[in-house]
Amino acid sequence: MNNITILGSGAVGCTIAHKLHQPQNSSHKNITLVGRGEHLKQLTKNGLQIDDNGKNYIHDVNCIDISRLAELNKQDIIFITTKSHDIHEAAKNIELLYNDDTVVIPLANGIPWWFLHNIKINNKLTIPNNFELKNFIDEKIIPTERIIGGVIYTGASIIAPGCIINKTGPKIILGELHNKTTNRITEISNIFSDANINHKISNNIRGDILNKLSWNIAFNTLSVIYEMNSKEMVDNKETITKAKELMQEMIYFSELLDIDMQLNIEKHISIASSAGSHKPSMLQDYENNKKLEIYAIVGSVLDIANQLDIKLKHTKAIYKQLLDKTE
Repeated sequence: MNNITILGSGAVGCTIAHKLHQPQNSSHKNITLVGRGEHLKQLTKNGLQIDDNGKNYIHDVNCIDISRLAELNKQDIIFITTKSHDIHEAAKNIELLYNDDTVVIPLANGIPWWFLHNIKINNKLTIPNNFELKNFIDEKIIPTERIIGGVIYTGASIIAPGCIINKTGPKIILGELHNKTTNRITEISNIFSDANINHKISNNIRGDILNKLSWNIAFNTLSVIYEMNSKEMVDNKETITKAKELMQEMIYFSELLDIDMQLNIEKHISIASSAGSHKPSMLQDYENNKKLEIYAIVGSVLDIANQLDIKLKHTKAIYKQLLDKTE
């Protein structure tokens, strides 16, 4: 697996590229960042400049505009690190990069389009065969057998075009959709180990996705509605009560889907508290007048719940508040 493309040159994509470019990485690969706009222009001109936990680095990275995707060679690994609502546009010509064994690893927030693929739930609930999430991507574009599920935790953000600051992480969780350990996921794990990327292989990737989503559905949403950073939400009686209600509702949701997400509410609160003045990604996007991941983080959950007649009153209420505030 020598050719690696990172489809999305934002904070997450740049942080992964930075880790893979570390000089101690014994399995240095051909890494390409795909993006667009002024940020990509500065990355190309001045290199990737990143403050990673207080240490400054500059990497000469291979960058290409998304309109020139066809110029790349066939790729072994493709990370998708765009916002969830940008995946359709970013993946428009992704099949041009496929070789016979190309692996695609989406790392966007929320419930991904493949989440319901071959999912087994209890006999009381049945998802209609023709039901698809609104962010569904056609099998012809990204065949499910190419996908390895992924979850990323990082405190990275763009502070200026071409410049990244990363305060925590990244920590990446990888998992095959059938929850088995394969040769390909082991090989990717070895690449991560050589690059000193904190990671683990999961046998319950859907549970890991819902676990992270539980934090996002509580603290990302409330950060926009109340315009508070992570620590302020924890210290506010009203917001912390709402956060607990939303996370408790996610436990109920996951149990009905027969997915064990092993959510520890107090641990999620501790994560928010330790983030201090850090603004969740949705609040950053709101303040910068960017499109928010409202559907991926909240709407997709409600779509599944509605299909299964699962009542999520707190989640439904927060969804309406978000839409009212951002329309």
